[in-house]
Amino acid sequence: MKKLWITNRHTYFNLASRRGLISHRRKYKKYDPYKVPSPETIGHKSYFLIKAPPTLSFYEVEKTPKNLEATCRFLKEIEKNSSKDCLISFRNTKRITVAALLALRSTLETKSTANRIKFIYSESNEVNQLISEIATDINKPLIRKTRKTEQRKTLMLTSETPKAQDYAVDFILRNDPQNNAERENLFSSAISETIQNVYRHAYSSECLEKKWWLFTQIVGNQLYLAILDRGTGIPNTIITNDNFYPKLKELYPESYKSLELDKTSLIEKITRKPNLNDAELIHLAMQDNINRQLEDKHGQGSKSIKALVQQTDRGVLWVFSNNGLFLLEDNEKKITLPELFQGTLIQWNIGLI
Repeated sequence: MKKLWITNRHTYFNLASRRGLISHRRKYKKYDPYKVPSPETIGHKSYFLIKAPPTLSFYEVEKTPKNLEATCRFLKEIEKNSSKDCLISFRNTKRITVAALLALRSTLETKSTANRIKFIYSESNEVNQLISEIATDINKPLIRKTRKTEQRKTLMLTSETPKAQDYAVDFILRNDPQNNAERENLFSSAISETIQNVYRHAYSSECLEKKWWLFTQIVGNQLYLAILDRGTGIPNTIITNDNFYPKLKELYPESYKSLELDKTSLIEKITRKPNLNDAELIHLAMQDNINRQLEDKHGQGSKSIKALVQQTDRGVLWVFSNNGLFLLEDNEKKITLPELFQGTLIQWNIGLI
């Protein structure tokens, strides 16, 4: 008994001494709840550290193109290290937009499910709430996630969601004060055609997995909806549409004339690309009838989307694809992007008043 008491006494002395040393070392240190730990200290496992930029956004391309460039580099860094266990730090991130959030979710899903992803959250509660929308079960396919707070209502869907179109339309109509048959038809047509165009045009016929991601957010009286795919992009698929050349001749006669289509064979005509940049090709794609197929009459999604946007004073339509951006607000803008945008992202926001 005496020996045991002596052993316990020495153990207590050693623990008390260690606590005293640690307390002394930390005496003049300021506590930081957002401190980024060393990758090697998390679960005794090595993680590759990736730091998110202060602003994750594809917008304000003309005013602050560095935000888009930084966002694209950040997403490429995740893709580049898809075979590693990654620690993604949002400590310095102050703002995340809807489009960037959707692109981040799709990029994270490209990582192997055998690898781990951990997050370091931001000092901004708003950023953390958005990250939490995509952080749950990141290594598993996201079927459907709905979140409601006092200030924000969100819905995220993927190509694996059963009846995705119905979920999206019902979610919007429940929060739309102008809920009526005409609005329902507009919403349904816009979402349905956009999703169907992914299957028909975004991916090649050899691609078996045609994935897309949809995110809807309601903040106050504003609705934001974005649909993203990782296909070949509108500029690479638009030239195969039946109404492309008539519309090209109407809107860009000089480019049409330079192709000399009357002197080419049918095969050369199909493979010949006009002398237009990606933004101009997206502009052609967003014309009312450009996507219509002669047999099944698909492709009127752009018309429905434009109608929704033009019915409200604060409505905006964004279409990102490859190196081009088509923007519809008070007027139409065609902007060349400083960085390649893989796939196509269509977002619109309208007022629910």
